[in-house]
Amino acid sequence: MIRKGSQYFTFSMKGFLKMGEKEILIQNIANAMSAAKKMEPLEMEMNKYEAIINVPKKKKNISLFGFLMGYLRWVFVISLLVTAGMTAVLTFMAVGGLEFDAAFMCLIMTVILGLLAYIVGFRKIVKKILAKKRLPELQREHAEISSDDSLSWLPEEYRTFGCINAINRYVNTGRADTLKEALNLVDLEIHRDRMQNAAFAGAYSGIQNMM
Repeated sequence: MIRKGSQYFTFSMKGFLKMGEKEILIQNIANAMSAAKKMEPLEMEMNKYEAIINVPKKKKNISLFGFLMGYLRWVFVISLLVTAGMTAVLTFMAVGGLEFDAAFMCLIMTVILGLLAYIVGFRKIVKKILAKKRLPELQREHAEISSDDSLSWLPEEYRTFGCINAINRYVNTGRADTLKEALNLVDLEIHRDRMQNAAFAGAYSGIQNMM
């Protein structure tokens, strides 16, 4: 029994035996495409958040420029706290009719320094925090879809839009006639992509360390 959405297709044993392995695979792929398409946007968003969370750390630059850039965010934080304190003090003074203009200027400086601190470093920190919060939600939603009956013919680790789409491509182009052949090609493609990504990451890291 093969499920497609809310409909079920039941093959008699005689009809099932007449179907070749490739025909059964094609039918399974067709039934799985609905769930696969639901997973596609989830996987794209998951990849985006995983890239934010798993950004490789750069080696520390010991040059004066690297030192200043690395600790510039903390200079802004200290300046922000000092200015916020001055704003509070001068605001109390302004309530008594003294130095209102000075208090207003300190308030403006607090806002400006806060924005600069956010732009320099804390924007990345905020994005990482939000990514860590959102990623588990996406993973749970993806797991629910991948447990659909239409994907029961496929091993769990291959229940992704990318893998199903690749299997469909291999079968339609004649590169694979069985699920085993298709999965072997998927593994090769995944390995090749990982090697290319590792090489790119190494090259990018080398360029960053030279800067």
